[in-house]
Amino acid sequence: MLDEHGRQTCEIGGSGTPAGKLASPSGVVCCGELIYVAERWAHRVRCLRLAEERMNLGGVAAVCELVACIGGREGAGAGRLSHPMGLTLSGNGKHLFVADSYNHRVCRLDAASLAFLDAFGANGERYGSIMQQATGEPGALRYPVGLTTHIGELFVADSENHRIAVYAESDGAFARSIGGAAGKGPSRMPGAFNEPEGVAVARGWLIVSEAAGCRLQVLTLCGIPLQILSSFSGRLAGVCVTEDRSRIVVEDFYLDELISLDLVRPAIAQFHRCDEVAVLDGPVAPIALM
Repeated sequence: MLDEHGRQTCEIGGSGTPAGKLASPSGVVCCGELIYVAERWAHRVRCLRLAEERMNLGGVAAVCELVACIGGREGAGAGRLSHPMGLTLSGNGKHLFVADSYNHRVCRLDAASLAFLDAFGANGERYGSIMQQATGEPGALRYPVGLTTHIGELFVADSENHRIAVYAESDGAFARSIGGAAGKGPSRMPGAFNEPEGVAVARGWLIVSEAAGCRLQVLTLCGIPLQILSSFSGRLAGVCVTEDRSRIVVEDFYLDELISLDLVRPAIAQFHRCDEVAVLDGPVAPIALM
């Protein structure tokens, strides 16, 4: 756990699968004292409650209580996960959405108990499957990674469809695609993507990080490109926004860094003239992960 300046304040877990340990954590979202963690190689999601902090030889370690858990064995049925990645909470905090990546779907869980409620995007259910993409099924997902919600909509980084898929938060109905239709290949054009993995919304702007494209794009919520940052040398993964919406943090997976960028408001964007658009002024000094 880091503060706003990138300094480590405490740590949770350690390598492993038993209680108190983490197996390749791939997604995290917090709500008060609750911490939700997706563990990719353990095929599970756990809800932890931050109970106290204790000093040890390595610094400060957080002591967490296990509140709930789902998964633990790979599978595709209700209550099973396969390489879960991104997490996000619904606007009212009652539901937790999980990018169940290798099942090519998004699962909706009860945020209090982690009970499985439903899933969409794959397995031949309501809105298509990976096998239905050839028939033009618009809501079919292929290795979803990052997730975020904004005003009743769920934005999904549909990595191998090279797009952001947007669904209704309430029932999972497919709404629209940003960056291209399902099955369309990668592109370097503004507003198109090459393996998007991170997605966030800040001040009404959509921010997308591309793993293979190794760039960061700022767009309107309808997909109009406003700015591209491509001066990265690793492989970009997750992206998140600070609580005050003044800064975003991007993960560079290959370089083991977090890159912090300020969010400012000039009058003209690179590709489109707008009254008020997003520009990222940075990067600020990268934060090295130990």
